[in-house]
Amino acid sequence: MELPQPIVRVEHAHYRYPGADAEALRDVSLEIKARTCCALLGPNGAGKTTLISLLTGALATQRGDFTIAGHSLACDAKAIKAVSALVPQEYAFYPTLTGLQNLQFFAGIYRVPKHALAQRISFCSDTCGLGNILRRPAHSYSGGNKRRLNIAIGLLNNPQILYLDEPTVGVDARSRQLILDTIQRLNKSGMTIIYSSHYMEEIEKICSDVAIINAGRVVLQSSLAELVNG
Repeated sequence: MELPQPIVRVEHAHYRYPGADAEALRDVSLEIKARTCCALLGPNGAGKTTLISLLTGALATQRGDFTIAGHSLACDAKAIKAVSALVPQEYAFYPTLTGLQNLQFFAGIYRVPKHALAQRISFCSDTCGLGNILRRPAHSYSGGNKRRLNIAIGLLNNPQILYLDEPTVGVDARSRQLILDTIQRLNKSGMTIIYSSHYMEEIEKICSDVAIINAGRVVLQSSLAELVNG
């Protein structure tokens, strides 16, 4: 059986924010296989969000090599952005617009072709369970529904790699389970998921691999089975 090939490779990455006394990332190297759900596990401030921001181009790289879906981040960031999507920890939509209007607006940002627009919005809203509330303003959504709208927007460009940064923060138990179920379905469909969290119980439910990050370093990378049993 052919093993999944790395879709993300990071080699000796460093990053220091302007004015900071210490590096946010210190000599980080890791590989993430295609079609897996890989957790970035660590406490708040460990460097998870910084690493995701570099991988998605939200932050400019300083030192290190990043290869994503066969492209070098230093040479072909545009191609990498075309196959990637980030669901940030913060709400990334317009609260005064309805869910549908937000999806339509961001579909334009992603340049979803007009002939595919209705089908793409329908898929994203159905996948995230938003059908009954799409025409309500987003500010009226519960915390869980706001998180699901965040994810639906992240799916608009049909990414090969979906980055999720603490996507269940502040939601109730039912909404958390709905979000985790959605992520599992997306991963089973072949999408590579990179899931940042500090909740080990969530990672045990949905992830096959894990990279533990602490104080800006990757201190361990392994399969979840090896971590739990080893």
